[in-house]
Amino acid sequence: MVVKQILLDIVIISLLAANLYFTFSLNSKLNQALIDGENHTVKFQNNFNSLNLSFKSDCGKEVKGYDGIFIYSPACPFSRRMIPIIEKSKLKWYWANVLDSKCREMNLTEFNYKGFVPHFYCFKTNVSHTGAMSEGRFSNWTASFC
Repeated sequence: MVVKQILLDIVIISLLAANLYFTFSLNSKLNQALIDGENHTVKFQNNFNSLNLSFKSDCGKEVKGYDGIFIYSPACPFSRRMIPIIEKSKLKWYWANVLDSKCREMNLTEFNYKGFVPHFYCFKTNVSHTGAMSEGRFSNWTASFC
């Protein structure tokens, strides 16, 4: 179990590192990425500018009472594209940010999470989906499975 968690952490860190490099690096030079999970802010800094992202995370709370879980990274452009769609949803979503240390302590594999974001899991049907969707497709998917 511990080995499984360590391997999952390594996969998550590797994916995040690759995603951060390609997403936020101007001239392919990412000099510094500072993560402060307590304040839920991420600061990306390079030679030319810096970017602060705030993010929501329910990790540390019980998942009971939620319709589904939204596993995402604020560093991922596909996850960021889904955020306003999730916020408009009538369903109650549990937000799990993979950059938050409390989320990394959770066993996200029980929600069919394989290390890619954005990832959605509906508790009612145990059905999951990985990848961004249009608002219409998301609405149809949640109506069918959540």
